[in-house]
Amino acid sequence: MTNRTLFAPCVDLHSGKVKQIVGGTLTTTSSDLQTNFTSEHGAAYYAELYKKHNLRGGHVIMLGPGNDQAAREALAAWPGGLQVGGGIKDTNAKEWIDAGAEKVGSLFIICSSRSMHWRAIYHYSHACAISSL
Repeated sequence: MTNRTLFAPCVDLHSGKVKQIVGGTLTTTSSDLQTNFTSEHGAAYYAELYKKHNLRGGHVIMLGPGNDQAAREALAAWPGGLQVGGGIKDTNAKEWIDAGAEKVGSLFIICSSRSMHWRAIYHYSHACAISSL
């Protein structure tokens, strides 16, 4: 049996830039933030690269405010090829699907406080298809 490591493509956005952030340093205090890497390329570059190599299951994560435009550019570069998360609510989930997201993720709202929020799931399921969550 051969063991394989599967590559899960991701685009982490912070303040509109593609970054690799040191775990645990993204807080409400900007001086705490530490990055391993900030890319010179925009989010769409990575979406196009993942599309070129058919790397499915990737996601764009918006870490804080100021990332909507970069996320939309990535989704436009590969419509239906990437999932999106971060700041997704029942009131904007369909908007992100319409912008090209394969699926939207919002586990923070749905599963916060160590319990399921069935009302939130209900609202999401009426905002967009359940298969898009």
